Amino acid sequence: MKLTAEDKLDIIQLTATFDNAMDSENLEKYMTVWADDGELSGFWGSTKGKEDLRKQFPGLLDSFARGRRHLLTNHEIEGDGKNATMYCYLTVFNRDENTMAGTGTFNDVLIKEDGKWLFVKRELSADPNVMKLIESLQGDN
Repeated sequence: MKLTAEDKLDIIQLTATFDNAMDSENLEKYMTVWADDGELSGFWGSTKGKEDLRKQFPGLLDSFARGRRHLLTNHEIEGDGKNATMYCYLTVFNRDENTMAGTGTFNDVLIKEDGKWLFVKRELSADPNVMKLIESLQGDN
């Protein structure tokens, strides 16, 4: 069965919930987007399973999320009524300044369980501008 327009909107809403949870530092909202064996990976490492995702949330905020706003665009979503993949752009802005903090892309794997789309895997690929910022921050320590 092909993805419906409603499925695609629900998946885009899921990405908004993820970003809004990060921006508001809301752990409980963040946990609602994950399948039980969900995995998040990026420049900070990888975390798998709800227990570890819960434990690693504060460190994830500290690594690059705290004090920023996350915006996802250019969603490419494919799949069927049960499984989907999504590719999208990430742009991150600093809240205290009128500046961009960095950019990257997400490659996602999703599953529909009990009528709700959830992330099975989110993989962030940071663009070179992010890696330069991280290296400069590490040099300050």
